Amino acid sequence: MSDPTYVKEQIRANPVWDLAFVLSEIMNDRAPLGWGEYIWIAECLLAVFDMQRVAFPSPARSEER
Repeated sequence: MSDPTYVKEQIRANPVWDLAFVLSEIMNDRAPLGWGEYIWIAECLLAVFDMQRVAFPSPARSEER
């Protein structure tokens, strides 16, 4: 599957695309190229789990833990 877009606003607006993009970044599999290959995984995860995006902690907050 080809990547639908690289426009961050369009990706973030679609929960499936957003999760697929993040999964691609986590795997660092040619990221950001090829993130569309993770859409099916994102669809499966979102069909089973109730997920939502949360802000990543800042480095300062991570040191407090």
